[in-house]
Amino acid sequence: PGHEAFTMMRARGARLVEVETFAFNHKMPLDTLLEPMIKALTRTVDAWGATDILAECPRPDAAFYCAHLGFKRVHKLGDSKATHILLHLSAPRIARLQTRILNPR
Repeated sequence: PGHEAFTMMRARGARLVEVETFAFNHKMPLDTLLEPMIKALTRTVDAWGATDILAECPRPDAAFYCAHLGFKRVHKLGDSKATHILLHLSAPRIARLQTRILNPR
């Protein structure tokens, strides 16, 4: 699952990189978590010349990644027993995160 989506992304010129998900303490304040996470994602994009990030995220953490880091699910959830969900973060969403979190006015 997802391979068709990758092909379509690449056809549009996307340079994909897959990252490991973050290990983090869910009890930490959000503002403490977001800055280092966004910096790590930005460094990954810069280091690899990527335009888009993919991450296979544990199901319980997917909502956090989508709500706070701008990731989107790659495809509709078909298997309710799946332990991980494939997520996508595009370059424009990365740029918006940088502006909002790293360079607030």
